[in-house]
Amino acid sequence: MDGSHRDYPLRGVTLLNRLKLRTRQLREIWKPVGLILTAWWVWRTAKNFRSQTGPFDNLIIACLALALAILYTVPIKSVQLFAKRIVAFLVDLALLAVFTVGVTHLLFQGDVVEPSAVVSMVIVWIWFLLFVLVDWRIRGTPGQLMLGLRLRTVGQGSSGFTKCLARNLLTFVVPIVLAGRLLIAPFPYPKLGIILRLCAGYAGLSVVPLSIVFTGGQTLPDLLLGMSVLPRRAALNEYASRLNKKRWVFLILASLVTGFILAYSTYLQSELARRPPVPPLSQTSQSDSGASAWLWPRLQAGIYSPDSYVQDVEVFSVSGDLRSDIREALESTPCSGTSKLQGNALLVEAQVWILTPATFKGVLYKNLGDTISAQVPASKRPAFLLFDLTTKQGFGAFTFTTAESSALCISESEGRPVDALVMTGESLRARESVGELSALAVGNLKVYSDLERLPIWSR
Repeated sequence: MDGSHRDYPLRGVTLLNRLKLRTRQLREIWKPVGLILTAWWVWRTAKNFRSQTGPFDNLIIACLALALAILYTVPIKSVQLFAKRIVAFLVDLALLAVFTVGVTHLLFQGDVVEPSAVVSMVIVWIWFLLFVLVDWRIRGTPGQLMLGLRLRTVGQGSSGFTKCLARNLLTFVVPIVLAGRLLIAPFPYPKLGIILRLCAGYAGLSVVPLSIVFTGGQTLPDLLLGMSVLPRRAALNEYASRLNKKRWVFLILASLVTGFILAYSTYLQSELARRPPVPPLSQTSQSDSGASAWLWPRLQAGIYSPDSYVQDVEVFSVSGDLRSDIREALESTPCSGTSKLQGNALLVEAQVWILTPATFKGVLYKNLGDTISAQVPASKRPAFLLFDLTTKQGFGAFTFTTAESSALCISESEGRPVDALVMTGESLRARESVGELSALAVGNLKVYSDLERLPIWSR
């Protein structure tokens, strides 16, 4: 009896070994079939990929090749630490964004401040000081702490406030300021000049994060200041950080390749955006400053203190067919019978303060219709006048734009032309810009104000 009981574990081990052997045999049989199926899948995927991505396929392939080159040539611990630090930074950015949008929006709603260049600059520098303070007091950002990382000092030095300040200046402010001057408004240059400027800007931004991979887990500012960000229980000698000539060359090449990929992608996107889309299309000329100056005094008729609400008015000349989204919105309205613009038309873009009363907006719409009807005979008016009323909220590096679109058209009623104002849609857009962030960091508020069409100072 005792011997039979002792035999049960042996039988279990024998059965497990047989299963392992059969698994290996099945793998050997499957290898040629798997290779054929894998090759077929890669071919089909590449074919679909090229048809979907168009001119961006080579860029994405280059990105994949760069990622694989880094993945298979650098120490795996560096890759792991790089991934953790990038994820930690994204977590920090998300937390800051949510907190900033919540608090600032309450201030906007409470009429304490309004979106302006100064408010955006203050937000950016508060973000920076928060990074410095958490490094100094709790040895890591919230994202780093959540992923089990800690800021440490190499050797006998200490991570005082001055060292943490210098670390964040070299990590964030210096690269953003230098790159921003190259990335902001580079398009008056020829094609090669645009790509080179963008490449240099993005490469400069890439050097610090990519240095984590090539130095053994730390950024260049970390090495310079004798600091490191490591897993909480890891010993300092587990991540030997150094930067010899070979790694310097790899770091520079990787940064340049990354910069070129991002630069070429940005250039292609801008070129595609400038190309006329497939009809129906709307072709917009440059801003008509004379028409803007003529229209603005008439738009503010009957409005008390209009400059307190309206931040900017621009008038554009538009020709061609209406956009598909506008045509769809005009269906089942008095304007549905007219689908094409008769000659040139006007696109009026007005940007108003975030807390503009609804009654104020209503007066703007009424004045717009009255002004056009009074100044231009109905027989000579274009069929449509498009009106975009936007508001902007600036949260430091991020800007949220809400746009209300409408169309003022001429419809027929008992054989006579009648004005009809139809709301054609509402949208919310979010955007960010390294160039604008750079302008805020150095206090170049005029550039930021011009780009975002926001006032420099709050009221």
